[in-house]
Amino acid sequence: MIPSRIPSSRNSSNDVSGTPDSKLPIVSFVTAVFLALMTFKFLPANTESPFETHALIMSMFVVTILVYAMSLCMSCFPVITSNISSLSGSLAPLLLALVLLPYLGWFILVIWVMYGVKLIWNACPMLCLLYNTSSSVSEFFNHLLSHLGHQETIRDHSTSSNNARHAILGFPIVVLVALMPLKFQSMNLAAPFKTHSAVMWTFVIATLVYVLAWVIEAKLGTGRNSYRRIIISKISFLSASLATGLLVLVIVPALGLFMLLVWTLLLAKLLYAACQKLRQLYQAMSTASDVLNEVLGRGIQPDQHRIVLPV
Repeated sequence: MIPSRIPSSRNSSNDVSGTPDSKLPIVSFVTAVFLALMTFKFLPANTESPFETHALIMSMFVVTILVYAMSLCMSCFPVITSNISSLSGSLAPLLLALVLLPYLGWFILVIWVMYGVKLIWNACPMLCLLYNTSSSVSEFFNHLLSHLGHQETIRDHSTSSNNARHAILGFPIVVLVALMPLKFQSMNLAAPFKTHSAVMWTFVIATLVYVLAWVIEAKLGTGRNSYRRIIISKISFLSASLATGLLVLVIVPALGLFMLLVWTLLLAKLLYAACQKLRQLYQAMSTASDVLNEVLGRGIQPDQHRIVLPV
């Protein structure tokens, strides 16, 4: 069995201190600045798109942004997830620096590799403990998913953490939208709506659903055990992740197809869980109805109230 709490290393308090509230603005600022510089460098006429000249680096940048956002959403095993978010959050602007200023980018990349080796070395004892305490890979992932669901329910009770969650969900959408002009810079800016019209209109609808769910969730407040709020939270998560997957489908098609497959499996899992809850509710109501009918009908026989007339 995997323990619910993994003993952390000596520097675990320092590693976990980088909460989403502190990391996300820094990464967002640096990424926004570098994306603006990318626009100045590649948007002039007769300039090839960075997705053509640096296809591998730009694809890695998209993957890094997604990994960073996912690591911020994960609250179990805080030392490991904090290390992942630190590595991916610093790698994303570094990849843009490789495109903008290659020599400076390679120098920073060497420093990043040394920093990554240090974090991985410090995390090795915990990884070994996870490997030794888990009897199978499926058991580890089941524990991880159940822990994530529990943490998501707890987070929903706090307004500040709820705002941080929406900032995390919206971060990859904003970054990917900023990449679209660089992807289609040799065409008209409306080109995605011509080449991927169905995908882009679905993205617009998914974004509107996400914004509407966000507004409703804010209106509902922070009440505990609110089924309406839990449902709206699930809808906002599904719509935001769908919008992200659709943008990735336009920018990096192979990765986008994989994300949509995972999103479909996640949707099926949530629908199955909802059906199980409805089935349990129906069985409970059916049992209560049978007990009530038995109590009300106990001792009452059909012949008790029959009126017998004398002959």
